[in-house]
Amino acid sequence: LNLTVNVGSSTAAFSLSCNGLQACSNITVNGGGLVSSDISCLQHNGCAYGTFDWTKSQTVSINCQEACYGVTIHGEEVTNSFALHCGFNGCSQLEVYCPSKPAAECNITMLDSEHIADIHIPTITANLNLHCDLESAGWSGACGQVDIVCTDTGEHSNLWTTFLGSGPERWYCENPHCCPSALLGLVIECGDVEHCVVDCSTTDCKDNAINATASQSLTVSCIYGSNCERTTIFCPTSPGSACEVQCGSNFGTASSSCKNVVIEAVNVDRLNVQCTGNNACQLMNVYCPTHAQ
Repeated sequence: LNLTVNVGSSTAAFSLSCNGLQACSNITVNGGGLVSSDISCLQHNGCAYGTFDWTKSQTVSINCQEACYGVTIHGEEVTNSFALHCGFNGCSQLEVYCPSKPAAECNITMLDSEHIADIHIPTITANLNLHCDLESAGWSGACGQVDIVCTDTGEHSNLWTTFLGSGPERWYCENPHCCPSALLGLVIECGDVEHCVVDCSTTDCKDNAINATASQSLTVSCIYGSNCERTTIFCPTSPGSACEVQCGSNFGTASSSCKNVVIEAVNVDRLNVQCTGNNACQLMNVYCPTHAQ
């Protein structure tokens, strides 16, 4: 089946249900100026290899349950809300483009099995709300094969999890250059100051992010316990800037204090990372300055 559907009106609501063996496979849907659009693809590759293109539509909802293999979804011009729900094997080899409008939301839920998908976002500040089931597909989880692609820079990032006890704890980005803000946890903002000091013994840094890109210098202190585990640190970026991260101490009180920390320091002039104590900087990922010390 090779079907092309063109729909469009400033007031129209469009719905499509594809339920059955390749019921709408290779379908192309061009939706322009719609108020709302509701697509349901259920079972047996009902929408396999289809293409959905929404031009200046307001609200789009797509439900894929074992049915969207190889589908491409263009939601760049959705103006209000885009929602994609992926159930059992629903979104393998999927390519989806989130809205580029700053106020538009991109809500993606992946459950029940591991999904192989590329999610394109306009910038890392895009309103991407990504919910991935941590329990499905064993250790890898529902988003173990998901790749985030930033269309403004061309960079991309795989998703990965950290583990607590016998199971995964939370999703993270492999590459902080292309990581949706929603995956960074709480962001501690330094702002435009001469020197930003973050003491992680009194500030909740674990599993969160520190943003000092607008500051002249940054000092992060992680000398007690595991206060900085899985913290993402964005160093200053202005000329003459400096960034210092202190991990561990000589008193044995900070085992694995900076474990799984990511330091984004490509544009800082001076970077100093101190690792003292047991496993203080274990599994740390540092993006070093490209032009300085």
